[in-house]
Amino acid sequence: MGIKLDTGNLLRNIFSSVKRPNIPKLDVNGLLDKAFKMGGSAGGNNQFRSNMQNHRYRYRVDAWQVLIPGQEPIDMVPSAIQNIFLTQLYDEAIHPILEIKTLLPPRLHEAIVNHKNDVNIRFRLVAVDINNQNSGYHDIINDTFIVLIDDEAPFQESKLYDKTNEAQGGKGSGTSSGIKAEDKHWYNVSDYTESYEISLWRERDLIAMRKTINEIYNDCTLSSALGHILGNAGIDKMLISPLNNDKQYPQVIIPPMNLMNVFEYLQQTYGTYYFGTMSFYDYRCLYVLNKSGACDCYEQGEYRKTIITAIDNSNSSSKATGTFESPDEQEYVMYVDPENISVQTPSTTQDLIAGNNVTIVDSGNNETTEVSGAGKQRGMGNSTIVSDKFGNDFNKSVMLSEINERNLHLSCYLLDHDLFAMTPNKEFVVYFTDKEKAKYNGYYRLTSAVAAFTKAGGMFNCAGQYDFAFKSGLGSDEVQLLDAKVNPNIQIEQPKAKGPSNTPTPKETNDIYADGVHSDLKKASDVPNPHDTDKHGNIQDNKYPDTFKKKSGDSEARNEYNQKVQDAHTPSKGPRPRSLK
Repeated sequence: MGIKLDTGNLLRNIFSSVKRPNIPKLDVNGLLDKAFKMGGSAGGNNQFRSNMQNHRYRYRVDAWQVLIPGQEPIDMVPSAIQNIFLTQLYDEAIHPILEIKTLLPPRLHEAIVNHKNDVNIRFRLVAVDINNQNSGYHDIINDTFIVLIDDEAPFQESKLYDKTNEAQGGKGSGTSSGIKAEDKHWYNVSDYTESYEISLWRERDLIAMRKTINEIYNDCTLSSALGHILGNAGIDKMLISPLNNDKQYPQVIIPPMNLMNVFEYLQQTYGTYYFGTMSFYDYRCLYVLNKSGACDCYEQGEYRKTIITAIDNSNSSSKATGTFESPDEQEYVMYVDPENISVQTPSTTQDLIAGNNVTIVDSGNNETTEVSGAGKQRGMGNSTIVSDKFGNDFNKSVMLSEINERNLHLSCYLLDHDLFAMTPNKEFVVYFTDKEKAKYNGYYRLTSAVAAFTKAGGMFNCAGQYDFAFKSGLGSDEVQLLDAKVNPNIQIEQPKAKGPSNTPTPKETNDIYADGVHSDLKKASDVPNPHDTDKHGNIQDNKYPDTFKKKSGDSEARNEYNQKVQDAHTPSKGPRPRSLK
């Protein structure tokens, strides 16, 4: 039998979260001009809704083969697959778990066991839009895998094969006992009589993760060191968030360790991201992401935002399954029944067990830093003592982020959706139309995904459970825009007649941020003052350290957003020790 994994236990305790800073108030009139194209013209039509396209996806197995060295490929029957489970624990694991429950001919299973150290399985899973069968399909998984099996050669399988063959009119043991399992390259559908669970793993990722790294780099940045390490490991597909730490180091030392441990080592020793590092070897690519929740690395043409909307049950849209795409806004919209959403506050339990406060002791100079987040506390709250032997301010920020991540977790179930809309590099917005649940509206970071595929004729239905960590709430102007996008009944009043909007074009905005010049940005050395206001009178809670560089390839608003989301809880460069609140 193949290895059986208890995915239920793997789904527990997978969360961590970061408090995301408040988004500055937006120019509502300018955004409405852009969204509804009403500058200088009349009309109140909801362009968001009219331009969205609904796609309902089924999944199909297009390749299912056994590859034994020196033998012809053995084509297995895809219809014999009963269930497929794909588990991706982004915060707790480093590789997806792919389990397939299928019927197999006993002799074929015997061949797999006999060659368990060198056999490969080719598996291809594609997504098909059943609302538009002519739109083609796209790959979800398309690769060769190894099978992890502890079984020894199953001597009893020949008897099972003979018994089944004889019961169906075959010649019995006189034909099969003299045939080796690996010499048979084709099976009738009637031969698929035994159920097995097999676990598939991509071998090149396992090899890369175990690769030993031991390097010393002189006069380099962490980005260049990381690029050299990944290049030598043979990883050619990756999405990496721009590192917050762009300091030039006279020497970067990587002691002997496996590649899977390098990312956390760089984070703890030198500091890479202010919100922590998420690394995951997915089938699409290697993800090395900042836990800020912003979409700061993506492929060309990829939609960067997914909006998950919980609409009251009285609204028909709450029953809509699948994925809505907005080509104009370059984002996905999905509707979910509020009954399929659950909310948890792990900080309450954490406060009683270990505490939501951290006292960091710098072992180098015996200075201490008190870190307290937004987690729930009873009384004064408990505090955990942590020794920081590396002494970089990134660690303090990461600890604060981890505390705030426990404040709110959300899980939801989606049906008939596109798995590509739920990748960890995207920005996720959850929106409740019910005003009583408005406190849960906000930006979230994806922490885990579990997809279950069940047979539906010649294809598979997909139901996904997704877990998120809360980042920050939504402003009133953002709520208004979301209403316009996702609520089919909302009517936005036509603004008074006016000329074209003065909102800067994407190119103009990009040019401002590409050269690193912005008159509103404050110096990193400024003492935090919660009463600082901008020219519009909005309270400014964020400072902008010089280490954050603007990328010319980013969109017009994303640079400013990334700047603020990265710095919400960055420790001040003022005197130490200081208390982070």
